[in-house]
Amino acid sequence: MEAAIPDAEDIRILENNTYETLKSGCKECGFKQIVFQAAISVEQNTKVFFLSVECPSCMETYKEIMAMRAIDD
Repeated sequence: MEAAIPDAEDIRILENNTYETLKSGCKECGFKQIVFQAAISVEQNTKVFFLSVECPSCMETYKEIMAMRAIDD
């Protein structure tokens, strides 16, 4: 299967969910100035949207799945 190129809906999902995470801050300590990387992983017929988060305050690192979306054939 060919890699799915992100479309406008994918970008909207990333923007909205990333914004919500930035408002909330670190899950462990609530620190607002987190370091993160947003990504889309293609798993079979599904796009998985996630953030890899690092907190410079409490040093916690974690992955947060933001959403999942079926890939249109």
